Amino acid sequence: DKTLVMGTELNLERTLIDEIIKPKQLPPEKILHNAFLAIGKEIQTTNNIGEICKLYMDSVSNAFNLERVIICLYDKKTRHMNAKMGLGITDQFLQQFSFSLKPPIKNLFQVASAKGVDIYINDTKEYEKKTSLPAWYRQIIDAETFMLFPITYNKKPFALFYLDKNKGNDLVVGQENIKKLQALKSLCVKSIEKR
Repeated sequence: DKTLVMGTELNLERTLIDEIIKPKQLPPEKILHNAFLAIGKEIQTTNNIGEICKLYMDSVSNAFNLERVIICLYDKKTRHMNAKMGLGITDQFLQQFSFSLKPPIKNLFQVASAKGVDIYINDTKEYEKKTSLPAWYRQIIDAETFMLFPITYNKKPFALFYLDKNKGNDLVVGQENIKKLQALKSLCVKSIEKR
């Protein structure tokens, strides 16, 4: 019985991961739900941060057919948020996706990271405060819709998840899926706390 139960758990975990990486026309909410289960399982077992990040990037990318998914980490010494890994980008792009969190805090990326505020821009062309989009961002990315999910730890900046699509109004998420994305972010915080 024990072998059967263990085998069932392994099969379930493999199925969840397969559905995230190779979804069969699954709706976004199902992909995100599977990601929540798979990441939760990973945290309880090896808590491998690299695997958790990969599951996160694959799941959100497949759920919304994203152009880019980028994970940034905060460097305490330089006080910069730097891209460390991503989907849909080059190594050169990773080096360019970096911004300071030194005062003054002005643009959207700085506010999100410093305050821990999730931000969803549906169309940058219609966004009233275009000056809040930093120059470095406008120079390297032509995405017209994006989301920022910052992670703070002990009330300090720690990481930032960036998701985008090139065409404005093309990233249709919905409130329920935003809650699921926030739940995935909370899981990542849980992973950090366990390390």
